[in-house]
Amino acid sequence: MTDSPPIALQGLSVDFLSAGEPPARALRDVSLTIPPRSIVGLVGESGSGKSTVAMAMMGLLAPNARVGAGRIDVGARRIDCTDGAALAGLRGRDFAMVFQDPSASLNPTFTIGAHLHEVLRTRSPGATRAERQERAIEALRTVGIDRPDARMRNHPHELSGGMRQRVVIAMALLARPRLLIADEPTTALDVTVEAQVMAEIVALRDQIGCSILLITHSLGLVARYCDHVSVIYAGEVLEYGPVAEVVRAPAHPYSADIFACDIEIDAPRAPAAADQRFRIIPGNLPSLRDLPAACIYAPRCRKAVPACMAGHPALLPLTDEPERETRCILAR
Repeated sequence: MTDSPPIALQGLSVDFLSAGEPPARALRDVSLTIPPRSIVGLVGESGSGKSTVAMAMMGLLAPNARVGAGRIDVGARRIDCTDGAALAGLRGRDFAMVFQDPSASLNPTFTIGAHLHEVLRTRSPGATRAERQERAIEALRTVGIDRPDARMRNHPHELSGGMRQRVVIAMALLARPRLLIADEPTTALDVTVEAQVMAEIVALRDQIGCSILLITHSLGLVARYCDHVSVIYAGEVLEYGPVAEVVRAPAHPYSADIFACDIEIDAPRAPAAADQRFRIIPGNLPSLRDLPAACIYAPRCRKAVPACMAGHPALLPLTDEPERETRCILAR
């Protein structure tokens, strides 16, 4: 796959509707730029809207979701996020997804081989069954599954969690998407298998030249594997930029706070467990049904000043770093 223009998500807004209640404004004017062959991390605490971004881009939102606005630019194409049929046309061709739970992608009644053949019937309709079989076995071998010919006859429940995740990555390899969305792909895996799965995801990027949107709680994964990072809070992007710069000097207090909460595996420990002290962010996420008109993070922000409550800040580039954007008046 040759280099192509970045994939751009523009102005995505999503509400969730419940009878008798105001809509929950889950996402508001979310934009992301994913350069070709790059890995962009999307981070934020639970409930911030990370998975909703992924499901909206794939056209897989729940029935009570309403996409108010949004557009995805894929090369010269402009896909309206409110058009479910147009989004469905991206799935399995331009976009593929690795879910947190690989079982969500695998039908328990079908063999591994049946899953891989289904992908190839979509992507290579002219291939013979023998050709599909050969390519499917090679894909399993490429992602590190031993005895791939035998695994083709297995059902998902006969494989470990790490192997199921590799099968999903093999499906993405056969689909050859422009963008792979990986939604917490290693959460249920131990540290060793996590490293192996991430290595396979990076290898997929290198082999087919796709871009990757990595949705994760792990700031360690972002720092190690991502080129850019977008920090999302309560449905709004608060900061975007190159990983090295954002980690070195966060422009938004929320970015600094979540980085400070990350615990490194070799961090010093107090001798007594009762004496351990961990950094937390006080307070809670705001209600998505009753959002403030001011800075969304101001009630929890340790740097907030009266001006932060005067209006809703826009996401704007930093004066001296145009590649970086932040939604904080103090940074400018």
